[in-house]
Amino acid sequence: MGWICSRCEKTFEDRSVSCVDCGGPLVTDLRGQLVAGRYRLDRIIGTGSQESSVWKAWQVSFERPVALKLMPAEDDLARERFGRGARIASMLAHPHITTVHDYGEAEGGQVFLVMEHLEGRVLRAETRGGEPMPVERVVHIADQVLRALEDAHGHAVVHRDLKPDNLFLTHRSGDPDFVKVLDFGIAKYFSATDLEDTQETEEMKQELTHGWQLCGTPLYMAPEQIGGEAVDGRTDLYSLGVVMYQMLTGQVPFRAKTQYAVLSQHLRDPPPSFAESRPGLDVPADLEALVLKTLAKQPSERFTSAREMRKALADVRRAMGLDVEQSDQGIRHPSPSYPSVAGSRDQPAW
Repeated sequence: MGWICSRCEKTFEDRSVSCVDCGGPLVTDLRGQLVAGRYRLDRIIGTGSQESSVWKAWQVSFERPVALKLMPAEDDLARERFGRGARIASMLAHPHITTVHDYGEAEGGQVFLVMEHLEGRVLRAETRGGEPMPVERVVHIADQVLRALEDAHGHAVVHRDLKPDNLFLTHRSGDPDFVKVLDFGIAKYFSATDLEDTQETEEMKQELTHGWQLCGTPLYMAPEQIGGEAVDGRTDLYSLGVVMYQMLTGQVPFRAKTQYAVLSQHLRDPPPSFAESRPGLDVPADLEALVLKTLAKQPSERFTSAREMRKALADVRRAMGLDVEQSDQGIRHPSPSYPSVAGSRDQPAW
């Protein structure tokens, strides 16, 4: 069957740790294979967490391109978590959240998730050079992410892995930086209060009471997530703050030689000022203050919700003389409250 580089698509007969040309990870070459009898894999797009691979595929029945994520599921618990995560992702319908079309079990024991296929690039491609992005562009991208988070949090869903790799920039309605939030694959519910007794509510409660496992990306992970405490929408705001800090300064606020050291910095160290990270940087003081507020160690010291943070960002945009959109695209829910949920721990949804 052979192997293929997920980055440059060079093929190999034997598997090595990475591609000898570009260093990209190798995955099994599945091009041309049919998944679940209805999705033909065309080319590799990339790899994700938990040994997953993402493919551009062709949905035979509808004759349309889709993105299909394949992931090993070696036991019933893994498949159950995957199904629960897929259902969480599929219930989110917002212009700035990737649409989920289907999920199921593939031949060979793998599970799959089918999403809309997007043309563009991840934000990581824009931040890789380590140079600051224009302030106007940063606030435009952040506003769209906050719109997506407000909708997700209104469904009592927290992403838990916001990072440049999961923020996709595509061209839509004349906007070359139209944001799509990717990969709610490790999303989870953060509250099951005030909900009717339904099967979905029971799944929420199960998700809230499972044991703890560290889940996320260390450079963008909130302190409560690291400590295995209850997570809620403010956890996503912290991660977005790290992303905004990186877009504005060209660097993440916390850097170290080991993941353990980075996690320790998130827990105990105050973020450096913009001037410390990038001397001479010209960023409005109120925008820097907004970003640093999201990076507070205690969730209670951050913005209370994505909606409140978006309003504060709108004030910053007005002070900069930028246009502020009045439309609440797709936002249908009141800002959630964040009660302390007994026994809630940070647990992967799949």
